[in-house]
Amino acid sequence: MKPFKLLAISFFWALVLSSPAAFAHGNLEHILGTVSSISDKSLVVETKKGESKTVELTFSTQYIYKGNPSSLDQLKKGMKVVIHAKKSGDKLEAKEVKFGASKKEPAHSP
Repeated sequence: MKPFKLLAISFFWALVLSSPAAFAHGNLEHILGTVSSISDKSLVVETKKGESKTVELTFSTQYIYKGNPSSLDQLKKGMKVVIHAKKSGDKLEAKEVKFGASKKEPAHSP
């Protein structure tokens, strides 16, 4: 009986400790990829699977560049992004756009 009790307690704590991470962003969709198009109202992101996702930008969208508050002006085509977006009907509205450096260009041989 003792091994079962130890297993049950371990499972309980694993579940409790992992729950906040699993639900950190609630019901927001995560979009990871590279920016292929930018306007003042939307972004188009090419995902790793080759899909193009359009995400609407709103006045409440937060921008984070390398961990610091930023703005849409700092975001450039070719940058990698992680977007947390809310479904609104058939559209996605960005709540948060995190971004960093552009994709590395291939080295040119002399």
